[in-house]
Amino acid sequence: MFAFLKSLFTGAPPAESPRDAMRFVGRARWIVHLFDEMGEENQREYELDDREPGYEDVLVFSFSPSPTRPYWTYVSAGVSISNAWDGHPPTEFIAYAEQESPALVEVLYQLAMQVPAGVYQPGDLVDLEEVPPDLGLELGPDVGLLPAPEKAALLDFPNMESRPEDLRYVMARPGEDASQVQLLRVVALKDADGARFLDQAESIQASKAWQLF
Repeated sequence: MFAFLKSLFTGAPPAESPRDAMRFVGRARWIVHLFDEMGEENQREYELDDREPGYEDVLVFSFSPSPTRPYWTYVSAGVSISNAWDGHPPTEFIAYAEQESPALVEVLYQLAMQVPAGVYQPGDLVDLEEVPPDLGLELGPDVGLLPAPEKAALLDFPNMESRPEDLRYVMARPGEDASQVQLLRVVALKDADGARFLDQAESIQASKAWQLF
């Protein structure tokens, strides 16, 4: 863990303001929280080389299957404290697959870099700008968003009463906003029928497969 944190700070860009520095520290706090809940030993970090201004803080991690999580997990880190997302509720994205699916990294990056005009809500459909060619599915025009079917221990973030160190994350948010992170699951859809998507929500949440719903 300490080696990983050291690597984060070694690669930190020069801070132009106190909040620039706090965004880096705040992202590290969210990452450590993910490691605490999903395991550090089975993670891999993906960094996009050509992130646009305002999205420099965004990373994506994959977590390979473990005895307690027998499926692949892909999750963003840094969307919720990025300058481009200022004015929006703290949001991160997560996706699941039964087989390793590296193209999901690009899907999460695309979502991170498509700031909505309003506020993302569970049940929303989001049009991907470009479907990754090696995604393995013939997606419709949209992906769907649902609440992440995760345990309360992961979703309860930040919580400064239980974990005072979460203050590092809160200080990275505009106005030191202490709202809990909205972790949204990304779902592959065969079409843009929102009503049908919501009708299937319960059965979708019972699955960790990356498949068309």
